[in-house]
Amino acid sequence: MSKNPHHKSKKILTAVIAAILFLTCFMSIQAASASMFSGKTIFSGNDGANGAIQKQFSVVKPDSYGLNNSESFAVNRGSLTPDSATPSYTIKTDENEDVANLCTSHYYCCFHSKVNYYPNGGVGEEKTVALICSGWHRIRDQGYYRTGYTFLGYNTMPNGTGKWYSIGQLICLLPCKTLDLYAQWCQNQQQLLTVTYDPNGGIGSVIQDRVVPNTYYTIQDQGYIRDNYIFDGWNTQANGLGVNYSVNQVVYLTSSLTLYAKWRQTSQLLTVTYHPNGGIGDIVQDTVSANTNYTVKEQGYTHNTYVFDGWNTQANGLGFNYSVGQVTYLTSSITLYAKWRSSQLLSVSYNPNGGTGSVNKDNVAANTNYTIKDQGCTRSNFTFDGWNTQANGTGVSYSVNQVLTPLTTSLTLYAKWKQCFTVSYNLNGGSGFLIKDNVSPNTSYKIQDASQSRPNYAFDGWSLQSNGSGVRYYTGNSITITGSIVLYAQWKPDSNVVSVMYHPNSSAGNVIFEEAIRNNYYTIKKECYVRAGYYLSHWNTKADGTGTSYLFSQRITITDSFTLYAQWRPNY
Repeated sequence: MSKNPHHKSKKILTAVIAAILFLTCFMSIQAASASMFSGKTIFSGNDGANGAIQKQFSVVKPDSYGLNNSESFAVNRGSLTPDSATPSYTIKTDENEDVANLCTSHYYCCFHSKVNYYPNGGVGEEKTVALICSGWHRIRDQGYYRTGYTFLGYNTMPNGTGKWYSIGQLICLLPCKTLDLYAQWCQNQQQLLTVTYDPNGGIGSVIQDRVVPNTYYTIQDQGYIRDNYIFDGWNTQANGLGVNYSVNQVVYLTSSLTLYAKWRQTSQLLTVTYHPNGGIGDIVQDTVSANTNYTVKEQGYTHNTYVFDGWNTQANGLGFNYSVGQVTYLTSSITLYAKWRSSQLLSVSYNPNGGTGSVNKDNVAANTNYTIKDQGCTRSNFTFDGWNTQANGTGVSYSVNQVLTPLTTSLTLYAKWKQCFTVSYNLNGGSGFLIKDNVSPNTSYKIQDASQSRPNYAFDGWSLQSNGSGVRYYTGNSITITGSIVLYAQWKPDSNVVSVMYHPNSSAGNVIFEEAIRNNYYTIKKECYVRAGYYLSHWNTKADGTGTSYLFSQRITITDSFTLYAQWRPNY
């Protein structure tokens, strides 16, 4: 059987095209290499015993590389290594492929190109492959991986807008060129959940929402309608016996969900019952369609003693109030009881009784509940202690927010006052806590510790006089309080006491003093100063940092008082 001549011609044409492509790359590299080495012969050689499998070369190095022309080097897997004393070398690519099968030019030694591999968001190290003696390289699998993604190959741009390369692809680089290859990733599609909406007898088609698992989802209103019914939310069962969901309810979805529309019949009739609740008149009922607006009516009830005051859902008035003319949306039957109030008005008057403030009066309907109020009265050296029906406190006492159920007579309430003295602490040139205690008259009071201190002074108790005259008191002593007093801190010079002052230096915070014993060890503190955009790095004896620096927890021998300024560094 004769061969198809057209098939043979096609194979020849394919071979010619491949040869042209190869020679194009080869000539480009040869021209670039020749220019690079200025016409010098880098190596020459002849075929070895294995013919085309490998070539043996004698290498001549260019002077510009700083190498002795007579030195011999071998090229093996992309690097130059000495080859004992023989002048013959085997030249192979970095993939251990014989260069003789790829490029036969003698300009290929000292190629100095490289291929950089980047994981580009994946897990793995950046890698560089040096192409020293050949421009040929086969794209490698570097073992990169990325959770939730699939590896697609490499691209010359991180965002994939450059040229693509696949693993195993053979490429040819010009001398002294760098090829950057970035791993490209495709996110794996996540399995989605479905929220299915079923009209369940209503008008509309089944609708599905696709939702990412383990996320929050807001229940939708799909606009379904049904004659003689109104939409009443959703249920996980068509018969309404499952779990109810309302529109705009937010749920956390871990599995798919089917929701059936719930329907409520609009033809249902409800009743609004009006009850006179002790008044004169008959019980009245209105018949109303369910799920419609209804206006509350006045039924004309009267009472021999009281006046009508609206409606309530409970006879005792503790339910929900409704006023005549109020519009309400009815979804169930309701009974409204008449509310009655006395036509008589009572008064509740508040008298400050020696305190600051004016006499206030509330007008209150008789036989209604009333809550006692706080009128904000004050009195020097006294504290407010409630109300009483007598100015001298011998009547009936009432407390603020107490409820009178009901109020049947007018009241005048007098403020009750409890005498109270103050004990104030004056640090008198020192630093510490400013204490002010309220103390009942003629009671025992224990002197407090105000954490007082003063540089180069020792604390020497408290006195009722700033100059220290009179009785001296010390922390823990007890005194009987018969009036308000001020205690002044007393100080005596102490040559053995020195102070360390910590200054925030441009930060928010107070200056802090610490006392220490002269010529003793002292440990530098780290005070809790803060400054936006900075961190506290150390201390210095000068604000601008040109003095002596001290580190946190540094232990020194302290010989005199000194000040430490906070030193700040930016947070980057």
